[in-house]
Amino acid sequence: MSLHSNILENEKFDEDITVIEDKLLWTRIANHFPIIQINKETVVYTLHEDNSINLKNNPSLKCWDGLKIFFKRYPEINIRIPKRIKRNIISDTLFGIAKCYIYNNQKLKAIYFILYSIIIKPFHFQTKHKIYQIGAVLGILKQNQYIKEFLIYWKFPTGKYMIRRAERAGKITISGSPNRPEARIQ
Repeated sequence: MSLHSNILENEKFDEDITVIEDKLLWTRIANHFPIIQINKETVVYTLHEDNSINLKNNPSLKCWDGLKIFFKRYPEINIRIPKRIKRNIISDTLFGIAKCYIYNNQKLKAIYFILYSIIIKPFHFQTKHKIYQIGAVLGILKQNQYIKEFLIYWKFPTGKYMIRRAERAGKITISGSPNRPEARIQ
């Protein structure tokens, strides 16, 4: 990312917002200046145990808090964001909160946030996955059924990312070819 230094004299990070402060800064900059995208990776991101996006830190909860502050603090930008996009962002964030609660074995909170995310965006492409999550949390679905549904999301970049994170955390083992992965819960 490249920008003129004068822009950062006027637009600064909101220090009371964590986890998504960079995205929100770029949203504010994009509200005033044109953005040009190049199709080239220009950044390397390193994941580590104390990373703010680690599930043990519940980054989505901090993201949700930041979004609420942002929407209230910047109403002129809030009204420019299409409702469809805003519902996607909120639904994804709420589902992220649920995944953190699942990770920390807080089942009731997990189910609450999964349902909340479905209510916000009922026809989200992950709605079926969210319903399966509820079944898995309640113990209604067998683990093998859930894993088969989970692997459907292998074809989506975010699905691959979440599966790889679960694999690194020792939660599942991935085998097979990239086109036909197989998974086993540890």
